[in-house]
Amino acid sequence: MGVYEVSGNRLSSVQQTGLTLRPGQIIQGKILKLYPGNKAQIQLGAHKMTAQLEASLSAGNAYHFQVQSTGKMVHLSVLGESGRNKEREGINHLLKQLNLPMGKANAVFVEGLVRAGIPFDKQQLVRAFGFLGGTANKSAAQQILQQMVLHKYPMTQGVFQALSAVQTGSLTNHTQALLEQVDRQPGQQQLAGQLRSILGGGTSGDSAFLVQNIRQEAIQNNQTLFTILRAAGAIKSGIPFSQWKTAWQSSAGQAPVQFSQASAISGLEQLQASRPELQVEAKQFLQTWGGRIAESVRANAPLAEADFIQLKQHAATLTAQGAKQVAQAHLQNTSASIQQLMQMMETLGDDTSYARIAENLVNGSQSQLLPATALRQNLITHMNQILLFTGLSYEHQIANDQLPSQLPVKAMLMQLLQQGDGGTEQARNLLNFINGMQLQSVQETSHYIHASLQLPHEPLGLNEDLLLEFEGRKTEDGEISPDHCRILFYLDLQHVNKTVIDMHIQKRSVSVAVFNDNASSGHRFKELEQQLKSGLDSLNYQLGAVTFKPLTEEFKGETGSSRKQAVFNYKGVDYRV
Repeated sequence: MGVYEVSGNRLSSVQQTGLTLRPGQIIQGKILKLYPGNKAQIQLGAHKMTAQLEASLSAGNAYHFQVQSTGKMVHLSVLGESGRNKEREGINHLLKQLNLPMGKANAVFVEGLVRAGIPFDKQQLVRAFGFLGGTANKSAAQQILQQMVLHKYPMTQGVFQALSAVQTGSLTNHTQALLEQVDRQPGQQQLAGQLRSILGGGTSGDSAFLVQNIRQEAIQNNQTLFTILRAAGAIKSGIPFSQWKTAWQSSAGQAPVQFSQASAISGLEQLQASRPELQVEAKQFLQTWGGRIAESVRANAPLAEADFIQLKQHAATLTAQGAKQVAQAHLQNTSASIQQLMQMMETLGDDTSYARIAENLVNGSQSQLLPATALRQNLITHMNQILLFTGLSYEHQIANDQLPSQLPVKAMLMQLLQQGDGGTEQARNLLNFINGMQLQSVQETSHYIHASLQLPHEPLGLNEDLLLEFEGRKTEDGEISPDHCRILFYLDLQHVNKTVIDMHIQKRSVSVAVFNDNASSGHRFKELEQQLKSGLDSLNYQLGAVTFKPLTEEFKGETGSSRKQAVFNYKGVDYRV
């Protein structure tokens, strides 16, 4: 079971305080008890109520009902029995009554709605069957369409594509795909800058320590890390140190746009892992070419043409990614270009270079253990940047005459698609994803609220994007109650991989369940328990139970949908059947 599969099982819908029906809707109900006077106790979904019977029904049987009218009393008509025969036969009978096609995918979709107790109407089924017929992945489409019916979203192509984009991709992947396109197009610098802000709204962990060292060296005119990172392939071989230094001096506390923190960390790790081979290659290279290159530099003259051809061939066989890039794309027969390659190989052969690599990786890893206040502020800052740059509240701002000073990515994408400029497919995919995030970001009733947000992984030091879900009660004045809520974090951590943290708050007592398949993760998380307790104490909360379970273990107890629907005791007659 993957992390995001768990998400669907756990928090699939916003809480509802009552069953709201409208004419034309269809729902499965079960007759629980028969009473004198043609009355019966009937269960619709998770709701039990008393009904006045105007049809001959049997206790213990399930039926499909259609809402005829609502008001002081809801009038239901019986479409047919759903429990006596096999469930699929009951569904097919229902579809036949509604004069709808009875394909396997259609029947499975309706069966899912019935099992989940989700009311639906014929028009919703007509639209849903149209989407199913045009989709190769029927299972994924059925999940998306079920959410559309559950939340009463418009059954349109736009909504379907938006939710599909969220289910099949991540904010990082869609943003990176578009960034690669607009980076090659003139006149798109503003959009490219906004996309980079989404991907790297902050730094943490390994990258924060590395960024600090790179900036310090650049200001001091020290080329050591610059050469190491170029050898690792993290810096394009065509960028001179002068341009690199200027970019870091003017980057205002952030990494410059041409630098990927994740690529740098990955490149340094590869150099460290390949150290023995790299040092042997560097020694052989320097023995073969050191004298001839030194003479070329002293004379400020090119190599003999035959020597230069052999040099390029030799460099192309080297292990270091940066050396290959230089040989294949930027190596020229000039003393300056050849000296650059020479410096790179000297760096790869020097023991002190690997000490610098280890220093950045080890201290960077330790820097992940930041104070709780710093971690919290980093997360809050990242969340605010995503809300600002993506445009999740763009329509709300327009409706309230609060136009932002700088257009968010959503507005830029809409303009880009209207103009028909390059990168149209990637722009549409990202726009669909942002629309899907908007649809799922906040769902609320008068008493409950559910919110979700996805954050790019790199600024948080994660392997994949962070998914955060929140649900809670509202106070009488409509505010979120700090005493009754639930927060879930879906993480892919660098060392223990996929992890779900499920946090319940009940009367200021916090219980935490950690789901992870790494055998040693329970011990690691246990070490942080006292730190968690102290942090909660400072906020006037108490730490309750802390449990550790395998992620693949099926969650026991009630499912999200059944847990969220309260059972009400009705007196008198509420429904007429």
